[in-house]
Amino acid sequence: MTGHTPAHSPPADAQRQRATDVRALVGRLWPRLPLLLAGAALAGCSSVTFARSAVDFDTAYRTTLYRLHIVAAPAPAGDAALGAMVAKMAQRAINHHRDYIVRQASTANQLDASACSEKIEGVLHLEPFVCRSEDGAKVRLTARLLRCQDGAIVFEGAVHDAWASEDDNLVQVRAQYVREHGKAVEPMVAPLFHAVRELVDALPRPKLEKDADIDEKIELGQ
Repeated sequence: MTGHTPAHSPPADAQRQRATDVRALVGRLWPRLPLLLAGAALAGCSSVTFARSAVDFDTAYRTTLYRLHIVAAPAPAGDAALGAMVAKMAQRAINHHRDYIVRQASTANQLDASACSEKIEGVLHLEPFVCRSEDGAKVRLTARLLRCQDGAIVFEGAVHDAWASEDDNLVQVRAQYVREHGKAVEPMVAPLFHAVRELVDALPRPKLEKDADIDEKIELGQ
């Protein structure tokens, strides 16, 4: 923390306890920041139904919140494989298309304090909902980006649309996720891939300023 330190700051043990207590709020108490609708209608070709970022993102978060842990809930009916696939898709898409640094992607039924390790600044929580059809699926994917320091919501968004399972542009992508997550996920690869990409495109853009962070980001994006 920068700036003037109060003359009567709490003891170190008290400060550490307060930080632990704040992190424990993640998943339970979500203090809401003022949020600004990012795009009045989000109409047209976009499948994003809403996307809201903190109004002070550029001044308060852009250069201080970029190390993320992605946590996806299992799909309804406890489909952990789909949840794990969504988390991995989001990790790869963000590392390639946004200046966040994401080294952790996992699944959990609920968020808890363990999602915020010492070096993690924020948690992107994803919740996929799917309704399968003969040739594809309807997908609703919601997201919340939360700051580990205090559990504040920095971004909220959702995608809702239907996509076909067969997509000639994603043949190699489908094969990769089938190898990683099993044959059962194959019909859902394309619909969830499109939903994740739409949601990632709606995320606010951080800025990396340290050379070490920039080098790490280049490594992750390769």
